[in-house]
Amino acid sequence: MRRELAEGRNVMVFCWHLELMPRLARLLEEATGEKAPILWADKVAPKKREAWIDKEIVGKGRRILVVNPVAVQTGLNNLVHFASVVWYENPACNPLIRRQAIGRVRRIGQNLQARVYPRSTRGRCRRCCTGCSCTRSG
Repeated sequence: MRRELAEGRNVMVFCWHLELMPRLARLLEEATGEKAPILWADKVAPKKREAWIDKEIVGKGRRILVVNPVAVQTGLNNLVHFASVVWYENPACNPLIRRQAIGRVRRIGQNLQARVYPRSTRGRCRRCCTGCSCTRSG
């Protein structure tokens, strides 16, 4: 995160579980010194999200956005403001939501090569997390 910001890249952080978003935003603010607003899907209507991003993010020079990937899966063209995407959590192994969310950054108007950083685990932990997060129950 710090490296991306130091390179002048704006970062969008996807968090699947809504309950974790405020804590994640606080931790990001403490670690980077940058404000990390949250785009709440239930508080900002779909038709108003693009204007909200223009006003609250672009207009205020914010460089970090914490968001649930479902909130950006429909046509938000102004997300090219972000050039880096960090997946804090796996999007329930739904490749469609993941592709749509990343597609909001990789589109016409993006001036930088988009970078996507998935959650990082190693060794046994990686095998366990992948197995658990990609297995459907029921």
